[in-house]
Order: sequence, then C-alpha cells, then structure tokens
Amino acid sequence: MKRILSLVLCCCIILSAFGVDATAEKAAQPSADLPTVLVTGFLCSKLYIDYATADETDIWKDIFSRIPSNVFGDFSCTASSLYKLIKGDAEAAGETFAQAALNLLERIKCNPDGTSAERIEHYPNDPAISNLAYMFEYSEEYIYEKNFCEYLATVTDPSKVFPFNYDSRADAVTLAQELDEYIEAVLDYTGAEKVNVFALSYGGLISATYLSKYADKNRIDRLVMAVPALGGTDIPEKILRGNIDIADEDLVSFIETVLGSENGFSRFFMFDRAEWLDGFAKGLCNGLSGFVANWGSVWSLCSPDLYDGLKADFLDPDVNSEIIRNSDYVQHCVRPNLGKIFSECRSRGTKISLICGMGSEIITGGTLNGDFILPASGVSGALCAPLGQRFSSAYKGAFTVCRNRTHSHISPSKEIDATTAYLPENTWFVQHLYHGQYNYENYTRSLITKLLYTDEINDIYSNSDYPQFEYSSHVYQGVHAAFDGSPSGFYSGSDSLIIKSLSEDCYIKILSVLSDGVEFKFDLSDVNVLKPGESVKIPVTLQDELNTSKAVITVSYLKIGSLTPMCVSEFGFTVEGDGEVNEPDAFMPSGFETRLSRRVSKKTYDFLLKISLAQAAECVYNTYVTIKENK
Repeated sequence: MKRILSLVLCCCIILSAFGVDATAEKAAQPSADLPTVLVTGFLCSKLYIDYATADETDIWKDIFSRIPSNVFGDFSCTASSLYKLIKGDAEAAGETFAQAALNLLERIKCNPDGTSAERIEHYPNDPAISNLAYMFEYSEEYIYEKNFCEYLATVTDPSKVFPFNYDSRADAVTLAQELDEYIEAVLDYTGAEKVNVFALSYGGLISATYLSKYADKNRIDRLVMAVPALGGTDIPEKILRGNIDIADEDLVSFIETVLGSENGFSRFFMFDRAEWLDGFAKGLCNGLSGFVANWGSVWSLCSPDLYDGLKADFLDPDVNSEIIRNSDYVQHCVRPNLGKIFSECRSRGTKISLICGMGSEIITGGTLNGDFILPASGVSGALCAPLGQRFSSAYKGAFTVCRNRTHSHISPSKEIDATTAYLPENTWFVQHLYHGQYNYENYTRSLITKLLYTDEINDIYSNSDYPQFEYSSHVYQGVHAAFDGSPSGFYSGSDSLIIKSLSEDCYIKILSVLSDGVEFKFDLSDVNVLKPGESVKIPVTLQDELNTSKAVITVSYLKIGSLTPMCVSEFGFTVEGDGEVNEPDAFMPSGFETRLSRRVSKKTYDFLLKISLAQAAECVYNTYVTIKENK
C-alpha cells in the first residue's frame, strides 16, 4: 500500500512540475506576440443612438452636421450674437450662442448620477468583432484613431489589436471596471496570459485607475501611456467658472499640426489679435457649465488642487453622490498614489512607460508648461518651471523620487526636473509635441512602437536615439538641430551642429545660425539647399570658456514653397563644462531677447508683431548679422 501511495505521490509531483513549466512557458510569451488593447482619449470613441438599427445615428457626427441649421439657421440667435459681437460684448454673444448649442447637445445630457439621460451605445467590446482584422474587413466605419490603427496593422498582427470603446462622459472608475471586463474577455478570446496596453490622454487615467483597483490580477505585460491625463488639468475649472484666456498662437499651431500644415500661420496670432475670442468663450462656457457638470469625466479630469472647491460649488452631496463617490476615489486614492501604484506593478513585472509633451501653453491660458491640453507636471509628475521660465544653470534637481544624484533628469532647456516624476527612468519628454499628435510625429510613434513590441528600450538609457528629452520631429517644426555626438539638447565638445529638414514638401535654405548664452561660431560656407528630410553638418567652434550653462541656438531659414517662407526656430541646449555660472536660484527667463528686439525700440517691435511681420523681420536681420560677422 505504501508503494502505491509513494507511486501516486511521485506522479503528482512530476505532473505538478510539468504544470509549472508549462505555466512559466506561457507567461514568458514574447511581448510582441501578446494582444494589444488600445485605450484612447476623451471623445475618441464613437457614440450612437439606435446602434445597429436602420435608425443608427452617430451622435458627434450628427451634432456637427446640424450646427449650420440649428445655430445659424436661427436668425434671431445669429443676429443677436453678431450684434453683441459688433457692439463689443463678446461674452454676451457667447452666452446667446450657448443657448442655441444646448438644443444640439440635449441628446448627450447626463443625469445627476452621471448616467446617460438617453440610451447611448458604442461599438461592442466583444473581442471577436472588435479586433482590428475583423473591423477592417467588416466594420471599418466604427474604427477610431483610424490612422494609428492602420499603422499598427503594419507592425503587428491586426487580429491581436483590440480597441477599447467607451463613453467619454463617464468617470474613470466606471470605465476602469469596463476596461477590466474587456481585458478579461480579450485574454479569454486569445488564450494569452497578459496583454499590452497603449493608452492615450484620458485613457492613461483610466488605465492608472484600473491598476489601482485590479493590479493584483497582473494582466498587463506592458503599459505605454502617451500624454496621459494622470494629474488632471485645469480646463474643467476654466469651463465651469468661465475663466478663459484662449492661447491664440498655440491654438492655431495645434490646428496646423492636426492638418499637417507646414505654413506656420500661427505667427499671425503672436500679438493676441483674437482677443474677442476670450470673451466669447467665457460666455459660451457660462451657458454650458450646468450641462457638463453631470459628466463624471469632467470631475475625473479635474486638477486635484481645484477639485474640492469646484465640487463644493457645482455638485450636490445627495443628488450627485455617485459622481462624487467615484471622483473622490480618483482624486484621493489614485492621484496621490500614482508613484506607489506604478512601482508595485513594476515589481510584479509590468513594464510601464510614459511620454509627455511640453513647451506649449494650455488652450485656456495660464503659465503651465504643457502640450496645449494637459500640463507636463500632471502628465509626468515632474517639477516644471512656469512657461517661459527656467531653472538656473546651477540647479541639479529635487531628487524626491529618483534619489541617485549621479543621474541627470534636468531638461537641456532647464525647464523640467524629472527627478520628481512618477517614473524618472521611464518617462520621455518631447518639446513641442502637441496633445494627441503621437501618430503624426515620427519620433514619438517610433518610440511607442519599440516600447510596445521590442526589447530595445527598457529605460531612458537604453537607446541614444531615444533620449529622455527630445524635440518634436513633426513637419510643422520645420527643422531639428543637435550637436553631433552629443545627447539631444546638450553640447559636450562636438565640432559640428546637425540640422535636419523635417519638411515633407518644401526645400529649406539655411540662412543663419546664431547662439545666445554661450558664444558659438557656425561655418555656413558649404551649406546648400536641403531636400525634404535631408540633413547637413555645420562646423562649429566654441568661442567661450567651457562652463556649464544654458544656450539658445536660433536657426533662420527659407522654407521654399511655403506660404510663410521666412522662418525662425529656437533650440535650448545645456553646455556641459567644469565651470559653474553664477545665477540666482530663482526662476529665470527661458529664452533671450532676439537680436532684432535688442536692436529696435519696443514700440517698433510691437508694431512688427501687430502686423505679423516680426518673424520675417527677424529672419532677415539674423541673416544680415551672420553676413556681417563673416566678412
């Protein structure tokens, strides 16, 4: 009997061993072979009334198609708004316009508990019909972020890519639960043990909320977040209180990047010539604030330092209790613990990476350094100087998260201190990357692909082509400048500056390269016209003693074929040396006065701004300075 028991026990041990090996082999499935779940941003998923019936209506498309008839078709409303605008009362015009807009938005109204007032649906989160291979063949019209999905289909198996559809009006807690259900369904459908997740904007906050509630399941192998709304934004406060100052120049720049334009029409708005828009937007928000107050997402996306005050003013503790309960969880349980949540997930084997845009004003105004929609501080957890300012050259970092003082997490422009970031070693910053433009910016799209599907990049030190701080490669930026052999944004003894044309359609002629802060001399004698995508090495000599300092290099060039051919681009560099520059500890201006603004009176320069010729004049003057210096 003992022999039989011993034999049975041995068989169990052997079978158990086989089971462990099989499980280990399955868990070690290469990341590139795992299914990918896409969690996109606010308002990206399409919403429908009477979905999958003859009366199916795409809500957002329907709203935009009815604007001319509902708003401009109401003659009394249109006439009243125009009259108030002409009279100079833009705010009253906005409020009148809002009343007409409310009729359009009635179908997307939410109840006080955050649920939809009407029965609204999105494309089903059924893996069998929501994978890209199926959708491209049978339901292509339901795909969101279509350009990026088409790109993903070229780098991975589209049958393993699963877009998560959701109602953007809902709070992050509700959507995190829905995401959990979808991930479980994808795993059951594919037989995989884990998924990769790519999350954008609000999708990043949803994913982080998911991790805070369901991390013990250990279902995510890699999480890549592009401009995630982790720290929220002050836009909800600006809308609810009508406290808006539209960032005119960045608004036009953002629109041009969306359209892929290379013309640079934003220079026509450098003088805040659309000032009336601020009043109109304020009036519009005043008219719509009560409407959006029942959207749970508004409260999930609200900046934490503004949340409690807004909640007290706009939510009723009894009537809005469900919105408050879920939003309180995001504000008081998720946001203060993001570093801890990510750290614990990483200890379980989840690789988490984050991409942050910087260098732009938030659309609703203010001094936050961000990507036009979200502040860089909230996206990354990094300490950021106010927009237009920088830390001193002697600043080394706060080191509150990364405590290794041999690490350098200060941006070359001295505007970002990533030692305080949620993930200092796994956060990448892209200067002038506008919100949501990851797919149209080759550098960022390539970085996302490598983080999701390869083992090439484990942290910011893995690949010198993907440094922690980089300038956008979007065509809108015109050119990119970097010192040969030095990390992007740094000078460490190089003998040449590499300028690359980012244009896809225009030829570029470099006219002038000038330096402020540190004196460099650039030899342009052999620089010819650059074809689209072409680069040139420009010999450079350092004229100063090599001290650790901040330098700004200004490139003036002709973009041949553009409607605004005279262009100027600035690049901030850290010059690495043994000496220290004596600068105060307080924030300092991030740039330098242009040579033209130093040469002419303020009145003259303001006039050039007003008539939108300042950049063209600077281009001409910088070229004149270069010719004069090289005589």
